[in-house]
Amino acid sequence: MAMDRSDVIFATGLVLAIFSIIAGFTVIPTYGLIGAAWARAAIQICGVAFGSWFLFRRLHFPLPFAGLLRLLLAAALCGIAARACMWLTTGVTSLVLAVIGGVVAYAIAVRVLHGLHPPDADRLRLLCRGFPAVLREICERGLQLLAGTSAAGGPAAVPASPLRSVSDGD
Repeated sequence: MAMDRSDVIFATGLVLAIFSIIAGFTVIPTYGLIGAAWARAAIQICGVAFGSWFLFRRLHFPLPFAGLLRLLLAAALCGIAARACMWLTTGVTSLVLAVIGGVVAYAIAVRVLHGLHPPDADRLRLLCRGFPAVLREICERGLQLLAGTSAAGGPAAVPASPLRSVSDGD
């Protein structure tokens, strides 16, 4: 949208919505809730794949594929941990345990896999400056946990704008 390409976003959203409606009439009646989940996942993956292709090939935007892959792996580990928690017990307890286990697994995976780079953490710090003090402190502690940096700047300098690209000035 920043490059005035809302037409592509609209067209992509329209096509994905049509696929969702088609899935609602075909896949979901046949396969139920699991079919709905798989159809939604497939539609989302197609949307992300097309958006990435468009950014990379048509707009020549350098996508950080290695970083995205690390975050995908962290998300997969989150899902595995949450599913494992669901096997431990039943009912609401299993759901609460799955949410907590998933959050903890994701945080550990992001930290271990270096999924949140210090410059990105610094951009998030800039966005959090407008929060109330208590919420800003929670965000800072979370960013320290995930990226291993401090509010004092960490290994990377704070960029002038949260919208500044890594390649600006290169």
